[in-house]
Amino acid sequence: TTALPFPLTSVVVVDGSINRMRSLDGILVFSNVRELRLSLNQQLSTLPPLNHLVHLRLLYLGNNYLTSLTWLWHPNTLTHLDVTGNNIASLAGVDACRSCLHVLNVSENKLVSLDGVQHLLQYVASVVLGLPNLDDVSFVNNPVADCDLYRMRLCQHPRLRVLDHKTVQCRI
Repeated sequence: TTALPFPLTSVVVVDGSINRMRSLDGILVFSNVRELRLSLNQQLSTLPPLNHLVHLRLLYLGNNYLTSLTWLWHPNTLTHLDVTGNNIASLAGVDACRSCLHVLNVSENKLVSLDGVQHLLQYVASVVLGLPNLDDVSFVNNPVADCDLYRMRLCQHPRLRVLDHKTVQCRI
């Protein structure tokens, strides 16, 4: 093996996308990582808590096989979370990102509700309104985005600037 010309602790961006990863074994060596890109692995179905990555701010996990967000650790300092194109059916766990999250993309998932989409809209609205720093969120291609009053309800968030990749025009 060849030694690297720098210590692994100096790495601040890790891109493990398109690698058919099944786990994150060994991620501990990147203790100062600020941006972690793990999109398009297609083998990744769950994550361990990443609480040891105390500097992590941007987390990209699009197009894997994640089914939940319950692996999110509390407290965390994520400002950007992208879980587009997974099989996520619930937003349970996203409240762990309450203090810092600015961008949340859960487009193209399976956000449905046994009690009907109206109930899900209330839940989604309560989660979004409970993230005080959120300014960009997307639920594109989820059943909840087709619900009556969806856009109006989420636009009540005082800091929201972008909803489903469109600028929020007015406040209610």
